Amino acid sequence: MVERIDAVTVADLEELAEELYAPEQLSAAGIGAERSVFDAALEPLGAAA
Repeated sequence: MVERIDAVTVADLEELAEELYAPEQLSAAGIGAERSVFDAALEPLGAAA
């Protein structure tokens, strides 16, 4: 089991992260009175609300 864990490379993790966290596959929701706060929180992610 340890050998299988040790065999995982950075490239393996990058590939998995690209698959799981693809920006076009993510969504966000917010609750609050000020939409501008929500928009500002998403701005660094390059997300359009």
